[in-house]
Amino acid sequence: MDYHNPTDEIIGNCILVPNVFANVTVIYLSIRRVKSSMMQKFALNLCVPSLAFSIYSITVFSVKHLNRCEELVLDIEIKKNTFLDRTADFILYVCAYDYQMLVISLVAITYTTFSKPNFVQDHLGGWFIHLIFFCCHSTALMMAIAAMSSEDQTEVMVYDIGREMKSIDWTDISEAVFCLVSFAVLLILYSVCIKAIIGFSRRNSIASQSTKDRRSVKKQLLAILGYITPPNLLVIPTSICVDLLAVLLQPQTPVFQQICQAKVVFHDTLLASRLFISSAGILIAFPDYRNALVDAFCHQRTLKQVVRTISN
Repeated sequence: MDYHNPTDEIIGNCILVPNVFANVTVIYLSIRRVKSSMMQKFALNLCVPSLAFSIYSITVFSVKHLNRCEELVLDIEIKKNTFLDRTADFILYVCAYDYQMLVISLVAITYTTFSKPNFVQDHLGGWFIHLIFFCCHSTALMMAIAAMSSEDQTEVMVYDIGREMKSIDWTDISEAVFCLVSFAVLLILYSVCIKAIIGFSRRNSIASQSTKDRRSVKKQLLAILGYITPPNLLVIPTSICVDLLAVLLQPQTPVFQQICQAKVVFHDTLLASRLFISSAGILIAFPDYRNALVDAFCHQRTLKQVVRTISN
């Protein structure tokens, strides 16, 4: 993004403050209290970049206003981004694309574990999970570079910045293909997973060992689908309002125009909210993290009671 409005910037950075605490908590639990698993690897791969961006963005925001480069005013007027703003945008794009790739991988692998358990045991070892997550980060990095190289046609459509729409280039096409295809894949995975879960529930009434294992994976798959749903609602504006469609469609196209206004005007707020919900959701949706969090609090409370007893 070449421009921003101060209201969006303020709200976005306010959301990043609790996101820091959520990320630190998830990373601590992942390292110290949660056993190694695909979910633990997913949490670390998601929260480490999210934490880095949050700290950087809050620091840049604080420095800008402490040095009185900009007044802290709630308004909707647009302002040109500085180099620090664009650097923050780049890291934010990496985190946003990372989330989409990691979530698709998580759902796909869990579904495969549920539907083809023998195939997963024989072919999908720990190294394969690391390779998939590495590919996710690499793809996110390349897409962030493409997004930063883009002419930001959606900004021209929404903001009156005295610039005309440019011709379609490779950045517009790559962004459209990634956003629309990844969103479509998520919708397909939703329907496939729900269909498989319903079919399994109807077929299996006898509690064999393999059935028990699949029921455990079914619960995990349901937890993952519940976990990704709230953040994915915030993906809709960024997935549908892409530069390619902004050039091809009429500026006053109903619904599309409103979606683009939400994406551009509240760009930082939407993406920061997605980061926070996806990080905090790990602590709520997944039993390993819920139990680890409760155990950590209970352990701290026990230590305090022991210290008080000794001091008395």
